[in-house]
Amino acid sequence: MEGKIESVQVFGRKKNATAVAYCKRGHGLIKVNGTPIELVEPEILRVKTYEPVLLLGQQRFANVDIRIRVKGGGHTAQIYAIRQAIAKAIVAYYQKYVDEASKKEIKDILLAYDRTLLVADPRRCEAKKFGGASARARFQKSYQLFVMAVTGKRGVGIPTILLHDGEGTIVSIEMKTGETYRGLLDETEDNMNCVMKDAVRTDINGNTSHVEQVYLRGSQILFICTLKHAPMFKRVKMWKKHKGSVPTLGQGGVGGGAPRGQAAAIIRKAQERRGGF
Repeated sequence: MEGKIESVQVFGRKKNATAVAYCKRGHGLIKVNGTPIELVEPEILRVKTYEPVLLLGQQRFANVDIRIRVKGGGHTAQIYAIRQAIAKAIVAYYQKYVDEASKKEIKDILLAYDRTLLVADPRRCEAKKFGGASARARFQKSYQLFVMAVTGKRGVGIPTILLHDGEGTIVSIEMKTGETYRGLLDETEDNMNCVMKDAVRTDINGNTSHVEQVYLRGSQILFICTLKHAPMFKRVKMWKKHKGSVPTLGQGGVGGGAPRGQAAAIIRKAQERRGGF
């Protein structure tokens, strides 16, 4: 009766690559997918498959043959799966058919050099998500601002009646004194006077404080900033697109060049809604 074949079967993994190694008593032959290990491709990574042999010495592999089948993953992942399968195969063979002391010595050498020779790497490629080009990167989000400059009682090319469309939105207002207020624009008047609620005040030194309600005089306002998608900005954009000439603004209305077409209709509807200037 023929004696029992001394053999073990183990596997090595890296990402999506899996290498199954069959190790039995032999003459030191190692093959990968039927090809000698000396011909493994890519050539630049071939030395990685030699690492278990170089670390433990050729004499420990002289009495075994290892046949490896690898599939899945890319070239680099397959190389790392092969080296892990070889290392685990020699450890398993020595544990089963030689002695525990030799197995422990081999295992300690491999772990001291690189733990992934015996332990699989659990890391995986993170899936892409919507809203960005990759797993973590997000598309750039731009909070574009519309700025209306005010000098004294005169605006710059924008009817002050359109300021009422900003009521109920978040705006930033910079005063001539250097103070800045950011909060809810609760109420506006045709002379640019504003009432803000739940605002954050920043003084010229950068110190911030919270105010429940504040009344701002239009003659002291330097800039009014609002988000580009705010209703006030859309109305202003339509005004600038359809106006006949840039009007000169007074305190509470349009002077100089009169608005035409759709811009005139916007102002007329705003006047009707607010009860005139």
